[in-house]
Amino acid sequence: MNKKAISASFVLILFSLGILLYKIYVLKIPFLPYKSQNNWRYEIKINKNTYSLIENQLAEKIYLPIPPNLENQQLTELKIENMKYGTISDAPNGKLFVIDKETLQKHKQFKIEANIVISNKRNPIKKTTLDEESRIKYLSLSWLTEEELNLVKALNNSLIFKEDSPQSVLDKITYLLLDEFVIKPEITDFREVIEMKNGDSLSQAKLFMALCRLNNIPSRISFGTSVIDAENEKKVKHIRLFINEYYVDNKWQFFHPDFPNIGTIPQNFLLIHRDITPELELLNSRDFYSIQVKPVRKTFFDSKEYFENTIIKHDNYANFSLYRLPLGTQSIFYTLLLIPIGTLILSIARNFVGLYTFGVFTPILLTLFFLETNFLTSFLFLLSVFVVGIIMHYLLNKLYLLAVPRLSIMLTITVIMYVGFALLTSIDDNVNTSSTYTLNYFPIVIVSVFTERFMILLKEEGLRNTLTTFIGTLVISTLCYFVFSINILNLVMFNNPELLIITIALNILIGSYTGFRLNEFFRFKELLKK
Repeated sequence: MNKKAISASFVLILFSLGILLYKIYVLKIPFLPYKSQNNWRYEIKINKNTYSLIENQLAEKIYLPIPPNLENQQLTELKIENMKYGTISDAPNGKLFVIDKETLQKHKQFKIEANIVISNKRNPIKKTTLDEESRIKYLSLSWLTEEELNLVKALNNSLIFKEDSPQSVLDKITYLLLDEFVIKPEITDFREVIEMKNGDSLSQAKLFMALCRLNNIPSRISFGTSVIDAENEKKVKHIRLFINEYYVDNKWQFFHPDFPNIGTIPQNFLLIHRDITPELELLNSRDFYSIQVKPVRKTFFDSKEYFENTIIKHDNYANFSLYRLPLGTQSIFYTLLLIPIGTLILSIARNFVGLYTFGVFTPILLTLFFLETNFLTSFLFLLSVFVVGIIMHYLLNKLYLLAVPRLSIMLTITVIMYVGFALLTSIDDNVNTSSTYTLNYFPIVIVSVFTERFMILLKEEGLRNTLTTFIGTLVISTLCYFVFSINILNLVMFNNPELLIITIALNILIGSYTGFRLNEFFRFKELLKK
């Protein structure tokens, strides 16, 4: 390495670190954004002014639900007003504060206040075992009258066939409620609900549960509240929801027509109690129960809030911040800023290790292809393109075609293969219709560029050299994919784009290296021994 390269690299690294330290210690701009969690305040109380209106509807015991501790929500603080006049029932599916009707008449003011931390991260649903007693409980239809049961059976017979699998049954029930059921809060009679497919949130949940249980799928109703506009503390709103849980593949999964992804709970939903029994259906009464949910302190990362509260305090620096860009543009830069890191990995692999690749940018483009689609399926797709390309190379050789028509034929076949790839990746036997990948023009452009370089090299260098280059390209693309998938690295680079100057400095050092590559030690090992 020459001294000029070392000096230039040293200056660039100091310059980059100088900007970073100035931001952190002078402008007081944090190195990373905030952690991903919400802190919500939950309150439920009995409206004593309406007690006399529904006194005749009350059972001997009245229940106030206490939100359970789950993987994505943790109860950190609990306060119960007039706690000495009631008891806490520790039920398997959530705690309840129990009050006698007689006690309620004397002390009509009862309130539960709780602080709940809700994580934005949604972990995969864990498998659970359902014992025989619970299975019988969650398949029971004894809560239906004979007339209601007959109506449910008639609806089920018009909807479900005997040969339908449990998954197909769930699909049909789900589509029935999504497409045909109309929310009308004034309709509460379950017979009307079944016949008209109209009713309130509780009736909708009961219909889903009845149809599931009739088809031997354990199910139950849970209660919670969905928060709207949680980012605006002054205008935050929430909606009470009765949601369904169904037990399939040893997992309790969630359903509600308003949930974006069937099977999971959205980030803005607070689960208050699981397994709503008839005595808890009173939670549907807005007159008797008053429920309030609002964010107390937001500690999740929000780019708009981060820009307004941190960056905008420094007018001069705000003009150079990526947070001032629209959210759609920001999402592009999250990936774009990682490309120099990918090229740095490529430089190390080629100059120090000695791997061969299809050009400089092809491995990075393939990395973007993996990110745009699904890694495993796109990896297999590239392998299939490679195999088909070799076969087509030998077939087209017999026709003695010119280079451009040969490439056009191979690109056409690649497009046909991509159509098949799109169809295969769209097949989803689960109820959850959400996808972890998207299909658009960008991936096919990348694959077309790759195919073109691959076919040219195969014609000019032969199969052996092409195979070596193909493996090197895949190794670097795969390594870059896993590096690009590190979320913390995305945040670091987006929050501190000045770190890109360090990649320039490191590339200067790598570019000035003139020693042996790693593969050359193996290639010339006999010469080195002499």
